[in-house]
Amino acid sequence: MRRGQLFSMDALISIVLVIMILGTVSATSESLRSEIASMVGWYERANIADNMLDVLTKSPGEPENWHVSSQNIRMVGLQDSIEGYLDYTKLETLMSMVSSDNKSIINALCNLSSGNNFELATYLTEYTLEASLLRNVRGGLPGFITTCDPTELPTDSDVTAYCPSEEFEFQSSSGSPWANNQYANSGGSVCILNPVFIIGKGQNGVYQVTLSAGYFAVDGNLELTKWAQLSVSAGDVYVNGDLYIEIRGNPQASSIAVSGHSVYVNGTVQVYKGNLTINGGSLYIFNPDDSSPAISLGRGQGTSPGGDITADAVYIHFDGYWFAITGDPLEESSWHVNVNGDWVPIAQTDIWWYVWNDDVYINNAKIIDNADRLTINGGSLDQFDDGYSFEDVAPPCILYAGESGVELRISSINVTYQLPSFFDVSINGEEVAVINCTSVTDEKTIQGSKNSAPWIEYTERRVPTLKKVYSHKYTLTPDELPKEAYSGTIDQYTSGMVNITFPGGVDEGNLTLLSVFTTPDYTGHSIVAFFKTQDGWIYGANMTKIYPTYNISGTPENCEIEINNNYATMSLSCLVPPAELDKSVTFTVWAYSLEGFPEVTIEDIGNLDAYLKPVRQMGVIRLWVWPRR
Repeated sequence: MRRGQLFSMDALISIVLVIMILGTVSATSESLRSEIASMVGWYERANIADNMLDVLTKSPGEPENWHVSSQNIRMVGLQDSIEGYLDYTKLETLMSMVSSDNKSIINALCNLSSGNNFELATYLTEYTLEASLLRNVRGGLPGFITTCDPTELPTDSDVTAYCPSEEFEFQSSSGSPWANNQYANSGGSVCILNPVFIIGKGQNGVYQVTLSAGYFAVDGNLELTKWAQLSVSAGDVYVNGDLYIEIRGNPQASSIAVSGHSVYVNGTVQVYKGNLTINGGSLYIFNPDDSSPAISLGRGQGTSPGGDITADAVYIHFDGYWFAITGDPLEESSWHVNVNGDWVPIAQTDIWWYVWNDDVYINNAKIIDNADRLTINGGSLDQFDDGYSFEDVAPPCILYAGESGVELRISSINVTYQLPSFFDVSINGEEVAVINCTSVTDEKTIQGSKNSAPWIEYTERRVPTLKKVYSHKYTLTPDELPKEAYSGTIDQYTSGMVNITFPGGVDEGNLTLLSVFTTPDYTGHSIVAFFKTQDGWIYGANMTKIYPTYNISGTPENCEIEINNNYATMSLSCLVPPAELDKSVTFTVWAYSLEGFPEVTIEDIGNLDAYLKPVRQMGVIRLWVWPRR
């Protein structure tokens, strides 16, 4: 070290090293501090969406009934307070309240999102409802009478009759077995708005129904049993149901004889003993349920005759096709099938036709039992398209007459359910967005806010939901239909009732309600319709229960409908069958269509909410969170 030198070389090197170390440590510390702060910020951001969805989906909220009253909402939660699933009603309420910019719930959600912007999307099980309906107003015809006694029917004019006991019987009067054993009308047509039985009392007291100036129509099944005959010489025969003949003894005359006209049956034909003779006309079997066989003929045993049918031609709807027989039914060359309105020999099609033990089969299903007893005289083919139906030929008295009411039928109904998933949410979801703690519905504004954000956090959940659709009171308008009114499960009997209020000042209009339901034993559907006409109110109900091997259709049991002025009261059993012990009913009721009325009000007056339980479905919830600007 020289004189006057402050530091030695070693000391200078040490100082330089110390300075470098301190600088390096300081720089490293600042870098670590920045990285730690960045990671903490990222962690907070990354958990904002997850934490928000956790709170929404894993708690019932505070208070738990916040969806009933929006006052004093401290925390929003969607979980059902009892079963642990998501509550469908809470979810619907949340989306509705955010869309309407309810400040109470938006403030609660802003606190939950730490003041950040967010967009919430829900995808629940979606349904598509498609129905084909027949709704005919029946207002009655001139000459309509109410009677169950054939002796009260006129004998020289048209008559339409209805028997309140549901069946009309042509049979001999009590007392002498041969008294009043015939009915003849020489001046008009006879239309009976009931199933009809023609029954004779004894071999020497054959009951004869003879029409010589018009048609004979039956709204239901037509049955000839014991000793009975029907003769129609100046009109067709229409049966809106099955035709059944089983005569006792050895009848010499035809059980049913029709001259110069045809027989139309909207069901099947069963002639076990007796005969159906159609001279100069054809037999049309519409068979709407595709029942097998469409024609059943008795073989006969010993001297006892079987069942026989004679006609110029026979037309049968079967297995989705119309078939025509113009010759020997046991010969394939006598058979034709209707293809887009043209008759094509069945041998030229892919339809499998064959005969086995005198029975004729189509595509391995029996169409005629004992076809050797069917005699075809060889008439020309009648031209009609493949959609030909009984309604195209039936007289007005069957389609539109009867007691003032409405004819209802669901030709087809299809409810398709589509479930959401993580990977493909192709169903239409419901979305809401909150930006700067204000509800925003404009999609461009939402996307613009997202695009300008420095970060966006996204998360989603697949969640089980409890769906129960119920409201004590609905006000429905035509534009929002079809709309679910009630949906859920009932596991005990309930005498539910609803009030329907129609607005005044409307001369003509209608409301249609539909339902589908399922039980352990059967599924089914129902329809209820209200019609306002110039003459007053007409209403009706029809329910179909579908069992594994058969169907039942008709007016629902215990269905009660009363209407006074513009107020109607209807029992729930018109749309939903009652639950039984250990046999619950799961159902959905839709307000399907409203025409002529600007609105209607439906109100539950039977405390249905206490009996209605939710059904379990799956849903997907998606959430995007980004910072305020």
